[in-house]
Amino acid sequence: MILEVKDLTKTFQGLTAVNQVSFGVEKGKIKALIGPNGAGKTTTFNMITGLTGATHGTVSFKGEVINACPPHVRAKKGIFRTFQNIRIFAEMTALENVMVGCHLSTGTGLLSAALRLPGCRADEKLARERAMRELVFVGLGDRAHLPAGSLAMGEQRLLEIARALVSEPELVLFDEPAAGLNGKETEQLGEDILKIRERGLTILLVEHDMRMVMRVADEIVVICYGTKIAQGTPEEIRNNPEVITAYLGK
Repeated sequence: MILEVKDLTKTFQGLTAVNQVSFGVEKGKIKALIGPNGAGKTTTFNMITGLTGATHGTVSFKGEVINACPPHVRAKKGIFRTFQNIRIFAEMTALENVMVGCHLSTGTGLLSAALRLPGCRADEKLARERAMRELVFVGLGDRAHLPAGSLAMGEQRLLEIARALVSEPELVLFDEPAAGLNGKETEQLGEDILKIRERGLTILLVEHDMRMVMRVADEIVVICYGTKIAQGTPEEIRNNPEVITAYLGK
């Protein structure tokens, strides 16, 4: 397993948002984390990426417990994520937005950047080439020099994915990437996620669009009121009585 969470728990002022959730993500697979609104999915994501500290339990990446690692250290180790609310630099071009994702893998320091030393210029050229490659991969090559804020919402989602990919992660966490997308955009997003897996990356996905989840996920974990209630293949989850009750009521 490239990622393992064990007994992951988070309480806020006595309220338990996530209660002893455990699961693993196999390298090169797509795992979906689903559940009704307020189930604790994003809180679980935040604990995995270090934005929120766990009250109890452990997060392990490639066999190493990373509970004490801040988000930027986890990113350096190969864990990247997108957010439910799009986070882009609206005035910067699409290409510049993606280039931001290269900063962890360049050796340019503050002084070198300020003085525009040869090493800095070489890093910038490499970052530009890598960013352009990822924009082409997600279908935004012809939007590279447009302001990111002028892109449609679906294109901004793809821009965030390109920015995550350019950092060369091993594990990518997508937090509701289909939010706000129409049916055609969601279908294309599903195809893009499958292409990302073909590159050898591992994906953990939180998503409400069950049609897309059932199409792309290798395995699904279901949580309800912060507690894991089911885990299995899409077919097993689709026919699980507890899952049906959690979504539709008895």
